Amino acid sequence: MNDNKAREYWDNQYWRYVIENNKFKNVDRSLAKDYFDCLKTVPNKIALDVGCGLGSDTKFLLEQGFAVTSTDFSETALGKMKELVPSATVLRHDTSESFPFKDETFGVIIANLSLHYFDWLTTKKVFRELYRLLAPSGILIGRVNSNKSDWYKKPDTEVAEEIERDFFWDGQKYRRFFSKEQFTELTSTFQVEVMKEDIIYRLSGNKKAIWDFVFRKEDNK
Repeated sequence: MNDNKAREYWDNQYWRYVIENNKFKNVDRSLAKDYFDCLKTVPNKIALDVGCGLGSDTKFLLEQGFAVTSTDFSETALGKMKELVPSATVLRHDTSESFPFKDETFGVIIANLSLHYFDWLTTKKVFRELYRLLAPSGILIGRVNSNKSDWYKKPDTEVAEEIERDFFWDGQKYRRFFSKEQFTELTSTFQVEVMKEDIIYRLSGNKKAIWDFVFRKEDNK
């Protein structure tokens, strides 16, 4: 796996595309806000923002009174995010690795376009880890690529290499594209409350097929 090269890509991407060109509008584009009603049902107001980027979800959750820890593996993103959201608590962390938190800590975990960068074995490990971190009745709110984004698999510069089914390397970054069937395996321990396929528009104007989901950890007490 070309993890160092991928990290370099994202550091450069945040600097070149977002910081250098002063494109910060997405700090107000919160996925958590879209599922505000779900946030009212969580067991505690402790939140984890996985792959926080510039902190759109962190900002919204803080405004709702949550205590938030925000993680990303890009130092560039975390540095700028702290400028945009000064009250944020940040932690540089690779999502493919175990998190340094106790079991059942968080009432809500947000993963906004941050879980589609791993091979299948690692993806399953990540979902198990997020399940571990959730308190009973806690929710995982996420957004990932849909496998209907066929055009997105092949950048203009080169044809991406398919490393395994629905998982690609384009020379700079990894991308996974999820099918509905794959969620069956990933959600065997969760209660599925929301799972919908949609189209979103990027800052560049390109459209992208995505899955939105809300998975709840059942309270077996």
